[in-house]
Amino acid sequence: MDTIIIELNAQARGTMDAVDLVASWHRLAPLIATTMALQDEASVAWIQANRLSEPGQFTLGVRSGRLYKSLRPRKTVIAGNAVISGIGSNVRYLAAHEFGFHGTVQVKAHTRRYARMASIYHRLMPVPIKDAEALARRSKKVNAKLKFGQSQVKAHSRQVDIPARAPLAAGTVDRMDEISEAVSDTIVDAFKVGGEFNPTGGTHA
Repeated sequence: MDTIIIELNAQARGTMDAVDLVASWHRLAPLIATTMALQDEASVAWIQANRLSEPGQFTLGVRSGRLYKSLRPRKTVIAGNAVISGIGSNVRYLAAHEFGFHGTVQVKAHTRRYARMASIYHRLMPVPIKDAEALARRSKKVNAKLKFGQSQVKAHSRQVDIPARAPLAAGTVDRMDEISEAVSDTIVDAFKVGGEFNPTGGTHA
C-alpha cells in the first residue's frame, strides 16, 4: 500500500503552530476527515477519467469496465493524531497493475470463443471477438462473412510480466495540489471567527 503524506501550505502550518492542537484536535480532526472524504471522491472521478480510460505506459485502458466501476473511497479514519483516507477496489488484479507483478501464474482450463471473417482472398482471418460481435450487429452482409466458434484451452502455467502503472497512487499525486489546498483551507477556517484568526476556533464542543 502506498502512503502519501499531505503537505500543508504555509498558512495552515502557521495556524497549526499557533494553536493548542491537543485541546483542539477533537474538533479539528472530524473537519479534516470530511474534507479528505470529499477529496477522495474527486480523486476517484479523476482516476477513472485520466488513469483508467486510455491505455499507455502509466495508464490503463477500459476493457470490461469492471475495475473502472469498482473504485470507491475508503472510509476516512481518525487514528490518534492522524486522519487516514484512501481509495480502493475489490477487484483482485488491481494490485498487479498498481504495484507490478513478475512471476508464474496458473491458468485454469476454460473455453475460449473466437471469430474469423472471410477476406477478399476467401481466407478466414481472425477477428477480436468483441469487434466481430459489434460488426455482426451493424451489418447483415458482414455477419454472413463471420464465423464464430469456440475452443477448449487446457490448464497450463504462463509467465507474466506486468509493469507497475500505479493508477491509484499516480492519480492521487496528480491532484495533490488541490487536496493540499482543501485540507489547508479547512484547518485555517477552523480557527477563524468573523474572518479573523482565533486560536480557540469559532465553535466549541
